[in-house]
Amino acid sequence: MSQEQAKQYILQGINAAKANQKDQARQLFQNAIRLDPQNESAWAWMSTVAKDNRERLFCFQNLLQINPRNEVALKGLEKLGVDSSTMLQKQQPPSGAKTPTAAPGASTVPSLPPDRLNAVMPSLDEFIRSYKPVPIAETGWEQKRSGLYGIAAARRRQLRVYGLLAAAASVVIIVLVVGLASLLEGEDVPLVAGRPTFPPTNTPTATPTATPGVTSTPSPEAGNPLPTFEPPDNLIEGDIYGGTPTPFYPVISSGAGRDFELAVAQYSIGQYEPAFALFARRQQEAEARELSCEAQAYYYHAIGLAEQGGRKNLEDAEALIRRAVARPLCVNDKQSRALINTAACVVDYLQGLETGDTSQYAEAITLCESAIEDIKPERPIVLSVTTLARLYALNENFDAAANVLDDALASWPNDINLMLVRARIELQRPRLDVALNYISRALYVDPTSEVALRLRVEAFLQTAAQENNRQRRIQLYGTAVIWTQEYLLFYPGKPAGYLLMAQARLGEGNIDLAEEALNRVIEARRQLPESEQSVVLEAFRLRSQIYIETARYEPALEDVEFLLGLSTGDADPELLEQRMNLAYQLGRYQQVLEDISALTEINGENTDLQLLRLKLITQVCEFATDIECDYEAAAEVLSNEFVNELTGADRAEALSYRAKATYHLTTEDGTLSRNERNRRYQAALADMDAALAVNENGLDLYYRGLLLEALDNQTDALHIYEYVAYWAQFYDYPFLEEMQAHIESLREEA
Repeated sequence: MSQEQAKQYILQGINAAKANQKDQARQLFQNAIRLDPQNESAWAWMSTVAKDNRERLFCFQNLLQINPRNEVALKGLEKLGVDSSTMLQKQQPPSGAKTPTAAPGASTVPSLPPDRLNAVMPSLDEFIRSYKPVPIAETGWEQKRSGLYGIAAARRRQLRVYGLLAAAASVVIIVLVVGLASLLEGEDVPLVAGRPTFPPTNTPTATPTATPGVTSTPSPEAGNPLPTFEPPDNLIEGDIYGGTPTPFYPVISSGAGRDFELAVAQYSIGQYEPAFALFARRQQEAEARELSCEAQAYYYHAIGLAEQGGRKNLEDAEALIRRAVARPLCVNDKQSRALINTAACVVDYLQGLETGDTSQYAEAITLCESAIEDIKPERPIVLSVTTLARLYALNENFDAAANVLDDALASWPNDINLMLVRARIELQRPRLDVALNYISRALYVDPTSEVALRLRVEAFLQTAAQENNRQRRIQLYGTAVIWTQEYLLFYPGKPAGYLLMAQARLGEGNIDLAEEALNRVIEARRQLPESEQSVVLEAFRLRSQIYIETARYEPALEDVEFLLGLSTGDADPELLEQRMNLAYQLGRYQQVLEDISALTEINGENTDLQLLRLKLITQVCEFATDIECDYEAAAEVLSNEFVNELTGADRAEALSYRAKATYHLTTEDGTLSRNERNRRYQAALADMDAALAVNENGLDLYYRGLLLEALDNQTDALHIYEYVAYWAQFYDYPFLEEMQAHIESLREEA
């Protein structure tokens, strides 16, 4: 329990630290350390908000006591001018002196030199005395939309927990208007036009852990060499001790007013209602007076509507843009026109994704290209660049996508959003080394970027899945494990991190640890916000696959039932098929029939589904308790036309079912003449012989015996029964008792 509380303190402390609320962050990290003194994340983040270098040194010393390889501590000591190798070496005793024996359980990390320790102690005393318990906020997992590169959630926590809206100016200082966050289909990062940037911290590397049963989890240095990253000269390295917030771009005009700046800040963290109200008021005033365009009010409003998704929001965004385009002031001014065209490009792009109408992409490309050209030689609007790159990538024109991003990076060399979109383009090619280079650039600028940390894991997972060499594949998955550990070190308890960990562990072949990671997400699902539900659903999907692969069908069915229970519209055909197969394995045949009907209604007639239904109503039904046999329905389907369209094993299967249906219908029909009865039995026997020629099995042989016995060929029937009875000692035939009765009867007659 204390560790879970510590994680809550750390998460709140991270948000406070990134909001530049250092005193509040220090108190939260201190409380986390009190609850869990061995938590590397707490000490690492504590070092970023330390009051001075003496206190920071104390954090580094504790980190090294926990993990002598901790990168935060090692790099931090280097910045402080302290030789980390000296701290990590045992002091050599004077010649002839006895080497003291360490007490059991004592740390192997040496203490600071006495002179340095004496200098530090006054600050440490004050630091330790300053521990003041702060109640954990009763917010739990806060409701949020998936934020731009993971930042929007943090900003919402800032506004809720720390009350930043009370100081609008300080909010605005830490908001950056950037380009399209991440618009690849299937991504969970929504479109926003603004994000805050914060002082980054050095990134620690988690200690690699062994993987039982398979090759040990490799480190990037051992067994799986990674390309060396050399940062370009124009990159600004993230500083663990602070940084300068990135200003708004597009720059908010000086006459916009504090209320507009606050609305943009609210918009950037997903508080749409108050932001949209102000944007709408500005638009109405501009349209009434016709003194200015107020392009930014249209720009943020339209993009805010579009990023929420849904046809109505997209239609409202389109209508808003039409209003702007109808105003000469918005069309004749290049800067205003560029903003409106950017918003229109984004809306067309998202409408294409929403409706599947790819014809809108061509118009979107034209609009984004115009937005870039309109303001040359000024730096482009990042949103127009990233959207254009996404559009090029949809057409697999990766060179054009890379070129437009590279041109923008020449103007915005430290924009990590451009870097990460560039990395995703390279992963689509796929070129791991190039993608990793851009991810490394992003982490060089902002070492705590959640999306960059996560994208690095996803890059290795994707590349591993495409790797044919088994040893190399396991190394790639093992490296993904290490990077996921680092992600969770900075963002402990993050559901997406545990999902990535499960995927990496599965790739290694470590099923137990994969399942453990998924259970962490699933068990916490009731405390998670709505925005995390997609992660929860994927965790259920992945765990059900693990259960299926390990033949644990009952819990697998429970997981699939849970997922189907969440469906609000048509059920997912893939889930229906999974439930159908699991129900069949568990002998719940009525459920199988129901799922066959549902799948047929969704996908139309399917030969595999038809054959499965025929099997159930002609064969399985004889030994099941929850379904009735329906030989008449089977006979209607099993016409010559139907059977003759099948080939190979499918045709043999259909002939077997028709033979069984014919046998039962003929036997039960007391109105048939002897000749008609024998004719039908002969036809069924011919079908069964054809089926047995392809696939010999006990049940079909038993039915052949029944048909021979019905045709008064008792001798051949008895031989077949005895042959099947011999194999019954190896196979568990459900019809054995019935067949034994036939054998005894025929022997008595003989």
